[in-house]
Amino acid sequence: MLARLFSSISSKLMVVIAMSVVAMASGTYFANHIMREELLNQKESELRHLVEGSISLMSRFVDLAKKGDMTEADAKKAALAALRGFRFGDGNYIFVYEPDGINLLTAPRPELEGKSLIDMKDAAGNFLIRGLLAKAAAGGGRLDYLWVKPGDAVASAKMSYAATVPGWNWMVGTGFHVADVEIVVREHTSTLVTMSGGAVLLLILAGALVYRSITRPLARLTTAMERLRAGELDIEIPGARRPDEIGLIARAVDAARQDQRQRAEAEMRAEADRQVADKENRRQALLTVTREFEGSVKVSANGIERNAIGFLSTSDKLIAMAAETKTRVEANAQESAAARDSVETVAGAAEELSSSIHAIVSQVNSAASLTRQAVTEMANATEVIRSLEQASAEIGNVVALIQAIADQTNLLALNATIEAARAGEAGRGFAIVASEVKSLASQTTTATDQISHRIELIQATTKRAADATLSVGKSIGTVSTISEAIACTLGEQNSAVGEISRAITSTATATDALAANMSKLLEFSNDTDAVAHAVATSARDLKAESNELNTQIDRFVGGLKAG
Repeated sequence: MLARLFSSISSKLMVVIAMSVVAMASGTYFANHIMREELLNQKESELRHLVEGSISLMSRFVDLAKKGDMTEADAKKAALAALRGFRFGDGNYIFVYEPDGINLLTAPRPELEGKSLIDMKDAAGNFLIRGLLAKAAAGGGRLDYLWVKPGDAVASAKMSYAATVPGWNWMVGTGFHVADVEIVVREHTSTLVTMSGGAVLLLILAGALVYRSITRPLARLTTAMERLRAGELDIEIPGARRPDEIGLIARAVDAARQDQRQRAEAEMRAEADRQVADKENRRQALLTVTREFEGSVKVSANGIERNAIGFLSTSDKLIAMAAETKTRVEANAQESAAARDSVETVAGAAEELSSSIHAIVSQVNSAASLTRQAVTEMANATEVIRSLEQASAEIGNVVALIQAIADQTNLLALNATIEAARAGEAGRGFAIVASEVKSLASQTTTATDQISHRIELIQATTKRAADATLSVGKSIGTVSTISEAIACTLGEQNSAVGEISRAITSTATATDALAANMSKLLEFSNDTDAVAHAVATSARDLKAESNELNTQIDRFVGGLKAG
């Protein structure tokens, strides 16, 4: 709070003026209070002197009574008579009481004389006579109370002083209303307030003049300093010719302005020289980076192209192998169908087994020969499919290499973008080409992801084809074993027609399974062929994108060299 209050010179001046006004008002109040207390003390002293003078007068009559010149009764009457006509101030008088509260003298109200007023109370309910008697018995003292002044309707403060008459033990006292003092105090207060008000007014006027003579020049000087801070170094500093402290500040600010202007000019010259040097350094650095970028990216692009060509060659081989696999599978399917027809013929001629045993042997040998050939063909198909699976794995490695090259290209494009941002306006074309290179790298990444997905499909299909050919091979092996057993035992088993019939039935079942497996293998071969064509298409796309990458690199490097 105090920090905000004294945060500016204007507020400090206002605080000083306000404190001065408060100090003068406080001084007026305390002066009025001290004056009132001093008047009351003075009145108390006057009351004491009046009471002591009255006691001194009455002491003479006490001495006369002691000497016998007067009787005590006559001396008391004479003493009271001497005080009855005594007046001072605004009708104030002397009163006398006996120790038991019997009133002996109250000149304005003689009807109270001779009566006991020991229980008399003031307007506040305090015992008045008892208090005065106590003060007198204590050697004399002052008593303040509330009493109605003659002519007033409301009780006001009154001060009395009482003491004891030696010898007679009477209480003698007098008093006056404090309102008389208040009137004097108010008169003096009015005069003091008038004088203080004039002084305060002069102080405010003087403060306003000082405030105006300080704050306005300071405000103009502050505005000029704000403009200086904003960079306006050619402005005129107000107040620089003043002979006072504000002029000293203004001249110091003007000197600082001159120094700042000289420093700014020197910095501008240095900045211009530095910009020329930086521009040349950036140009040299850009040429170096361009040469390095051209070399590294060319190597990467050539590697992509070589891998794309190799990938295309591999995909062509894959298509050829898939076509050959399909041809052989179709041939095996036809042979399996022929074997199934032969077995059915044998089954139909089972009833004529006794008359055509030699024909049966011939057919069994033919079936055995066909099954052996089928086993050989299935082994070859399995070997081809495994070669296809190995080629797919090699294609996956090529795709991984392409992905790594795309990532390196993307990193180079990011570095080129950073260098273009550092180059500022001169690297705008560099940034555009870098963005195109980054976009091309992203497209290459997308293409390799698609190729990877397709290769995974080829591998899965190849695995299923291998499993199927293995199953078919097992089935054909079973058929071959059965056929050989039939050929070896047919001459010895002429009597076992029933057993031969069951063997023929088993052979028919196996050939049906063989035909079904060959159908599945034909489907797998068709899938392999489709995947091989898809791989070839991806390889051609990759080679086209590699060529486009080389074109973009040549254009990018040409733009950098031209810039």
